[in-house]
Amino acid sequence: MKATVTSMLNFLEGTKQFVIPIYQRTYEWKKEQCELLWDDIVHIGALSETTPHFFGSIVYLEPELSQNIGDVDKYIVIDGQQRLTTLSLLLSALRRSLEARGIDIGISPKEISNYYFNENKRDEQHYKLLLTQSDKATLKNILGSKELPKPFSVNLNDNYQFFLSKLKEIDLEIVYRGIQRLQIVNIVLDDKDKPQLIFEGLNAKGLSLTEADKIRNYVLMGHPHNYQTKLYEEFWYPIEELFRNEDEKQFDRFMRHYLTLKTGRIPAFRDIYKHFKFYFMEEKRLIKLEETLEEIYRYSKYYLDIAVPVEKDHDLRTCLEDLNELKADTAYPFLLEVYDYFKKKKVIDKSEVIKTMQLVESYIFRRSVCGLSLKFLNHTFVNVLKGLLNEREIDYLEYLNDKFLSSHDKKGYYPRDSQFKEDFITKDIYNFSKRDYLLRKLENFGSKEPIKIDNYTIEHIMPQKLNSDWEQELGEDYKKVHELWLHKIGNLTLTGYNTELSNHSFREKRDMHQDGFKFSPLYLNQSLAQVERWNEFTIYARGKELADRAAKIWIYPG
Repeated sequence: MKATVTSMLNFLEGTKQFVIPIYQRTYEWKKEQCELLWDDIVHIGALSETTPHFFGSIVYLEPELSQNIGDVDKYIVIDGQQRLTTLSLLLSALRRSLEARGIDIGISPKEISNYYFNENKRDEQHYKLLLTQSDKATLKNILGSKELPKPFSVNLNDNYQFFLSKLKEIDLEIVYRGIQRLQIVNIVLDDKDKPQLIFEGLNAKGLSLTEADKIRNYVLMGHPHNYQTKLYEEFWYPIEELFRNEDEKQFDRFMRHYLTLKTGRIPAFRDIYKHFKFYFMEEKRLIKLEETLEEIYRYSKYYLDIAVPVEKDHDLRTCLEDLNELKADTAYPFLLEVYDYFKKKKVIDKSEVIKTMQLVESYIFRRSVCGLSLKFLNHTFVNVLKGLLNEREIDYLEYLNDKFLSSHDKKGYYPRDSQFKEDFITKDIYNFSKRDYLLRKLENFGSKEPIKIDNYTIEHIMPQKLNSDWEQELGEDYKKVHELWLHKIGNLTLTGYNTELSNHSFREKRDMHQDGFKFSPLYLNQSLAQVERWNEFTIYARGKELADRAAKIWIYPG
């Protein structure tokens, strides 16, 4: 390794080309980072003394390790893409502003362009900086004053426009002087250095990379350039495309579930990259790299089917939407393998997948109703998964039922009907985190015309504030009844007429023309039409009726 301190402009002089390898992330700087750089440049440019300003480091492989393209040395950049790209944008904007004003600042527009163009070179050799595939065309067109490609990099264009706007209002000589005073540490790696270790060291000191960035770099770095391109284009780029419209943490979540599936261990989010490396080394996955990347691609499609979900089959997607509303991500590693059994191995059919998802959903929901912790369920599903992977010839659903029923401690217990129904009747449903999901499922069970619960509000049949009519309705123990049963399922329903019903008496709520329970098309209100009086007995009776229905919705194994 050779490290020297030099000015940024001296570093860019001469015929050379810096290439951002395909395993690196795209250009990520936003307006906030450009504003900080701009303020620094203007500040140091306005000083009378020649005060240098440290601009960071540029780390790259020396030319003989990188390949030669004709007579243009090609440098593979390990760290420094954001700084190189941003300065190229600023220099191009400065050149354009200088041409528009026609003033003398001690350097001509042509001389400025020589910091990002290789004079007398053609095609790609003409550019001193080549970005990765998705950014390359945008930067080339900006520097060449051409129309933006479609699609184009928003960050590149926004930052270029930011510099153009700033340059309209300032002395260009100050800006040029500030750029002249930018200094970097120029770090050249030779064949004895380990680019991956250096990259990790830079990352540990604050380089903001996602776990996906680090995994991509680990997989692709260290291979010959042509093979890197093959791996990226055939495997990694399709994976990136799958996650392009998702939030930036979605890939990290997928990789965590994938590693849990493959290793039986559940990594913390901060340790995903570390666990990925261990997995590769232990399983010698680098020997079968293409096979492993194909598998990651396959499972990433399953993950998006499950977690987003983008599953095209209506019946499967309906099950998955219910699971996602429950936030059942602890089951994702297990469901990833179920999907592989279904879609690739074809050892189970669609009905078995649906039954599996119903069991998972019911297991999680029953435990929630019964007040049992969901904290350890990821370990429970990992144990189910281990048994599934170790069995070669099994009756799949019989195995699954047995596995769910085999745990009798609180960490993995699948609540029986008796406990589930009892807790369903007596639980505070109104303040239950899964209340809307519960009411939606209760209402729509077996219906071919399901309602959207967002169109309705929760109605307390016995109101939250009692008047004299309700005190008489409930009897002499009205305070106790009100306190005990107000928020229980037997006293809750759905209505579109919450304001009209208010705290009227039960008979008024039942019989109110068009607005009353008697005229409601909702299942939850049907039995109310037959009730003559609303008290502790009828609240409990209705709760029991709904608990029986719930036990059919959220099934018990077998």
